[in-house]
Amino acid sequence: MSPKEDAIDILVVGSGLAGLTAAITARQAGAELVLIAESQDVVGGSTRLCDGMILGANTRLQRKHGIEDSAKNFFNEYMAWTQWELPGGLIKAFTEESGPAIDWLEEQGVEFHDLVIYGGSENIPRGVVAKEKGQGIVNVLAAKAKSLDIDIAIGQPVKSLIIRDGAVVGAIVGDDEVFARSVILASGGYGANPVKVAKWWPNATSAGDWLWYIGADGAQGDALDFAEQANARISGFDRGLRLPHPNFVNAQEPYIPGWQIMVNAQGTRFVDESSPYGAVDRAFSLNDNKGFIIFDDQALHVDPDNEMPAYKQVVPAFGKRRSASWNVPMMEEMIEKGAITQANSIAELAQKLGISPEQLEHTIAQYNAGAAEGIDAFGKEAKFLRPVVQAPFYGKEIRPATIAATGTGPMIDNKARVVDHNGDPIPGLFAAGEATGGFLGYVYAGSGNSLAGCASFGRIAGKSAASTL
Repeated sequence: MSPKEDAIDILVVGSGLAGLTAAITARQAGAELVLIAESQDVVGGSTRLCDGMILGANTRLQRKHGIEDSAKNFFNEYMAWTQWELPGGLIKAFTEESGPAIDWLEEQGVEFHDLVIYGGSENIPRGVVAKEKGQGIVNVLAAKAKSLDIDIAIGQPVKSLIIRDGAVVGAIVGDDEVFARSVILASGGYGANPVKVAKWWPNATSAGDWLWYIGADGAQGDALDFAEQANARISGFDRGLRLPHPNFVNAQEPYIPGWQIMVNAQGTRFVDESSPYGAVDRAFSLNDNKGFIIFDDQALHVDPDNEMPAYKQVVPAFGKRRSASWNVPMMEEMIEKGAITQANSIAELAQKLGISPEQLEHTIAQYNAGAAEGIDAFGKEAKFLRPVVQAPFYGKEIRPATIAATGTGPMIDNKARVVDHNGDPIPGLFAAGEATGGFLGYVYAGSGNSLAGCASFGRIAGKSAASTL
């Protein structure tokens, strides 16, 4: 059944980067009546809360700085990083659009710092950083949408889709029926919904009551409900990105300081502690989602003007990175409260932590020997190696307990069309950004991966929906 004659062209669900990008792109591609429905009372979704880093290949900024890159390079690295388990066609579409999407954002007025950085361990730097972070991106795109007569209905949750003869022809927005020739789902993930986290990402619940979400309250997983209503295929089960934290304070802290040593419940190291957070998250999954940070008294007596490096990723525009949890005042406070375990020997520390004393002693001795030579068994750079030799010794349990992004949602094809269980497009339904599934692997590719997906698939969804008019 065709949409009603009084239907708008496109209804976009969500006003983060994916939704704003999709709406503006659709309007620029010829759609006349475009409406954005935002469930919350503020525009921007989780985008407004982020640092504003985006990955892209062959961008204007890369070319300006003499960095040779291509979508093919990005595709091969992305597929390798995610162990070639994702749909190649989908990732090819993403990597090909990633650079043009960043250039398009510049054309709309988003200002980026004049630098290109590494988002993780990629071979070529691809990360660009918005000067005003995520909120700045939202401000520019919201103003652009207004200039194009795109209405943003805030505080208007979409309750359900309107489906006729297998085609999506609109949605219930607030208390109203809104008919549309296409609906684009860009409502974000489900990190703020504990029930959906337990259902779709059970691995994350291993953190227990430490678990918390850094994004917007509106990330309730609405797209999953719409996918089930439309009989869409749901992809990305048990995937997402978690960041480790010691449960001192709920603060966004992507990395642990590289000078720390982290061991599993058996007392052995299991990852280069300075690794990209996607790799650290995966390492936790392979080690029962539990670790212990081990350090000595040296960490409490550092010279602020002569500190050893702590982080591999450096973003000059952000200034010097400071840990919210692993700074001297915080550590001293936690030691005094008993939240950090203290002991006079490694063996005593191991006993208090419930770790094999013999194994932890061997691990620390092995680490110290490598540190003396500037060589680490896990390949950690020499600049991060600090031997653990000065009593008292300290230990603290750490869990991957900060939800940064979720990866489960309706499956889309390379044109951002939501597909059914047979892989066929559902007429009238598109999706972009964190609302989708099948884009993230078990290993998160690096800083800027999520926003890159929002911008790229927002562009693809907007163009695809407009092409059906």
